[in-house]
Amino acid sequence: MRRVLVLAAMITLVVAAAADAGKKRPGCGKFCHESGGFGPPPGDAGDPVLDAVEILPQTLDGTRDRIVNVRATCLLEVKCYGAIILRGGKIFEYGRANLRVPALTTVKVPVGLTREALESLEEHGKERNARAHVFLVSEDGPAFGPDYSSKRLTILPPR
Repeated sequence: MRRVLVLAAMITLVVAAAADAGKKRPGCGKFCHESGGFGPPPGDAGDPVLDAVEILPQTLDGTRDRIVNVRATCLLEVKCYGAIILRGGKIFEYGRANLRVPALTTVKVPVGLTREALESLEEHGKERNARAHVFLVSEDGPAFGPDYSSKRLTILPPR
């Protein structure tokens, strides 16, 4: 009987792993990993680079796949390309991902939550003081501007 239970458990794990294999996690390339210093974004409020991406206040529902979708709008006439980092008051970083938003378009950018973020959300319920920080680059590589910080976001725990 014990062998049957062990075999059933192993089959369940294999089936679950195969189901997860088809799911795509949000990516975070080299620039995404290297982005994100300390302190507020540089530049003046009227700096046109700071107005390249707009992220309005919103509530981010965590999925059971540990992903939140951030609605972001590219205000440029060229694609907005770079990295997005979610930071909050309870922990330093909730997650980060590559940012690719077509010109003059609003899209949902998937951001994977970190293990620390999940633990914090389970313990405290929700994060009401999160912000999305955007770091932009040109597609040729070098940074073309300072980062952007969103207004306040609320992150809900995964359901």
